Amino acid sequence: MSATSVQVEDPSDFVLLNTVTPETLPAWKFLKRRRVSMEVTQQAGLGFARMGEHQGRIIMPIPGPRGDWIGWVGRDTRPKPWIPYWTAKGMDRRSVFFNDAAVREDRSFPLILTEGPLDVLRHWPHAAGCLGKPAKGQIARLAKVKRPIVVALDGDAWRAGLGLARALRVRGSPKVWALRLPPKRDLDDLDVGEVRAAVDYAVKNETDTVL
Repeated sequence: MSATSVQVEDPSDFVLLNTVTPETLPAWKFLKRRRVSMEVTQQAGLGFARMGEHQGRIIMPIPGPRGDWIGWVGRDTRPKPWIPYWTAKGMDRRSVFFNDAAVREDRSFPLILTEGPLDVLRHWPHAAGCLGKPAKGQIARLAKVKRPIVVALDGDAWRAGLGLARALRVRGSPKVWALRLPPKRDLDDLDVGEVRAAVDYAVKNETDTVL
């Protein structure tokens, strides 16, 4: 699907990751190392840039409410890349989340708020990524979310995550808590079951907690 309808740049020579082929093998190997399943890969609509400016990147689209792309993120699959992540030019980074649909949904199941797209893919479909530290526009949107939120930023950003949870509670969002990850750990390299149990504990007991 083209991103031009919302005036963000198109990924170069983009193909969907529907099946494993020789030209998409680098993407599949990378996703396997990061423990992202084929099912999640297809559900998230991931693709791969074979040639051009974004060659070698896994393309992770961000669909809007109507299904058209409002942005995308590209992750370089090569070892020690100079620029690991590429954010589409023209995307409103200040108010858009990776897996933006999870922020828009009104569900009882808690939303796990994290930073990077790979963190989100490990906890798909109930996670959304800020693509870095939360921006003002993103915080304003989070204040309107109706489902419970557990803020699980990277281990070195625990205080920022706790501050965000408290700020949202002050704004009138009572069902927001923070989850402290182990130091120097990201959500994508932790056991999914352990994270889910900690999220459930925070929501059930209405408290910030530690993994």
